[in-house]
Amino acid sequence: MPKRWKCLLAGPPEAGKSTLCAALLEPGSERRVIKTQSPVFHKDLMVDLPGEYITYPQRRTAFLVAEDVRAILYVQSATAEPAHVPPGLLQTVPNLLIAGIISKTDHPDADIPRAERGLERMGLRGPFFTVSAFRPETLEPLRRWLEENDLVPCAGTGKGA
Repeated sequence: MPKRWKCLLAGPPEAGKSTLCAALLEPGSERRVIKTQSPVFHKDLMVDLPGEYITYPQRRTAFLVAEDVRAILYVQSATAEPAHVPPGLLQTVPNLLIAGIISKTDHPDADIPRAERGLERMGLRGPFFTVSAFRPETLEPLRRWLEENDLVPCAGTGKGA
């Protein structure tokens, strides 16, 4: 049986996908997050897609990799206008768990209701998680959901891969 990645991180550029991935898998690390130029595979846990895979229609075929994952985590920054993503794009592969992640919620310009409306316009029904990679306590509800669905054994929880 081919290997299945557990989670696909998707969202527009600068949404905080790589920062979220580092916060979940390497909490407390001083790893410098750099601009993602191509999909980054984190062991067998997560695939971090560049934001351009959402914003440029010709790159959206990359979502075919979604056949090899169990969940999509769509990251939307609370500081940016929601990307114009066709409703249903993330639901093209059946039987995937899909969660909306609203990032950068601690920023002074954060507009969480606008981000929620953007996720809903895409056809997402939840769950939605509001997080800040710089406030670890905001990640706990997301960590619990990931663990309950056997998706990511987040570092610091004592659970194995």
